[in-house]
Parts: sequence; C-alpha cells; structure tokens
Amino acid sequence: MLRQQWGPEQISGRLKREGWASICHETISQYILKVERPAGDQLYLNLRHHAKKYHKRYGGITSNRKHIHNRVDIDRYPKIAIRGEWLNYWEADSMIGREHKANLISYEKGHLIE
Repeated sequence: MLRQQWGPEQISGRLKREGWASICHETISQYILKVERPAGDQLYLNLRHHAKKYHKRYGGITSNRKHIHNRVDIDRYPKIAIRGEWLNYWEADSMIGREHKANLISYEKGHLIE
C-alpha cells in the first residue's frame, strides 16, 4: 500500500475497516523510519512528508526565547518614572498579533499614541 503512495493514515483506516489489526498511523510511520529505513529500504520515500522530523508543540518555548541584554529591573527605575511624571515620558512595547504580524504600541504619560 505504501508503494502505491498511500499515507499511513489511509493504511491504518483500511486495515481497521477490513478487520485486520487496529494500528495507529504514528506506529506505521515510526516503524518505517526506525526499522525499514536503517535497513536500506526506500519505503520512507513513499511517505508524503519524506520523513521530516516531528517537532513537539509543547514545552521548550521559553528555552527558545532570547534574553534581553542590559535589562533594567523595574525596581531600579526612578520613582518619578514609575509614576509617569517625567516630561515627555513614553514607553513602547512590541506585540505579535494575528498571522505573526508585529506591532509597536507606544504610550505617552498613560495615553495611547497611534
């Protein structure tokens, strides 16, 4: 079935429907990649994704983030800055929105600058 360009999901569904065994599509993919491929078989080339590595979607997010260099803790700001009483005092924050589009949001003395 794989040589006919069937995907692991299709193979799993067909086996289940015909009363054979209930095998998860991930099990089929892992078998091809860990047993057949090292043995020299070319079955992995028939997989639709050609054995691309699977990346977890959870955990590790914080490890990928960069640290801010020369970061100043808010406790070390002057009190006048925290209260926003400086003349022409403003702040800016970056924000990632829908479809990974970046926005820069600026505030001047508590008012949004557009």
